[in-house]
Amino acid sequence: PRGLRFYSDKNFGETSKKVVEILGKINKFGANFSLQTETEETLKQINRKNLTPVKLNESISWARNLNIPTSTEFIFGLPGETFDSFVSQLAKAVERGFDAINCANLTILNGTEMKRKSFRDEYDFTSKYRINGSNYGLINNEFCVEYEEIVVSSNRFSYEEFLMVRLLIVMFYAIFTLQFYRWFFHSLRYVGIPIVDFIIRFASPENRSSWPEKYRNFVIDLNRDIKEEFFDSVDELETFAEKAFKERKLDDRISAKLNVFYGARLAFMERDWTHDVLLRHIQE
Repeated sequence: PRGLRFYSDKNFGETSKKVVEILGKINKFGANFSLQTETEETLKQINRKNLTPVKLNESISWARNLNIPTSTEFIFGLPGETFDSFVSQLAKAVERGFDAINCANLTILNGTEMKRKSFRDEYDFTSKYRINGSNYGLINNEFCVEYEEIVVSSNRFSYEEFLMVRLLIVMFYAIFTLQFYRWFFHSLRYVGIPIVDFIIRFASPENRSSWPEKYRNFVIDLNRDIKEEFFDSVDELETFAEKAFKERKLDDRISAKLNVFYGARLAFMERDWTHDVLLRHIQE
C-alpha cells in the first residue's frame, strides 16, 4: 500500500508510538490524537476520557522531535457543547501546533444511545438529513440513496450557529487537509488574530461590492450550498436525489461533499484572487 491510517486508543502509549515510528511516511495521519471534544461537561455526558493536557502536550512534543506530523479530530453537536466552547477548542488546537485539525458534525446512527427519543428529548436535538457522498444509484432497478442524520441544533446551540460551524469545517478542511495557505493561517496567532474570527470574516466580507467578483461569487456559492446541503426529511432527500439522478443533473453538492469541493476550489481554482484578498483582510 502507498498509505494507510493508523488510529490508536485514547492513551497513546509506548506501543502506539513505536507503531507510528515504524510506519513512517506511509502513515497518512502521522500521530493522531482524536479528541472529539475537550469540554468537561460534554466528556461526562458521553462517558469519555481523553489524554490529559500534560500527556497530550508531551506526545505532541515527542512527535515534533521526530518530525512526525500530528493530527486531531473534533465533533460539533455533542451534548453540552456550545458554539463558543467548540470555537475555543479549535483555537487551542491551532495554538498547540497540530498539523491537521479535522472537524465533523455529529451524526446520529441507528442503534446508538443518541438515537433514542429520551436522549434526544433531554438535549432537545433537532436533526436534518444529507446525502452521503456519491452513495446512490440503481440496485435491481430500484433507486437507493445512503444518507446521514445530522444534529443541527440542541439546547446549547442554534441552527444559525450550526451553519457557522459547518462553514468553519469546510475552511479547516481546506487549510489543514489540502494545506490552503496553512502557514499563513498558523501565523495569525502571532499577530493576535484568532483564526476562527478571521475565517468568519473571510466568509462574510463587509462592503461586498468593493471585493473582487470571483471572491464574492465564491462566498455566495459556499454559503448557499451549506444551507442547501440539508433536507428536513428523508422523503424530501430521496425525492431530490432520485430526480437529480434520473435527469443526470448531479451537481457538486450531491456528487461530492462540500469539504472536498470547496476545499479544492479554494486550493486550486481560485488562485488569482486569494493572495490579495487574504492580505487585505489582515490589513483591515
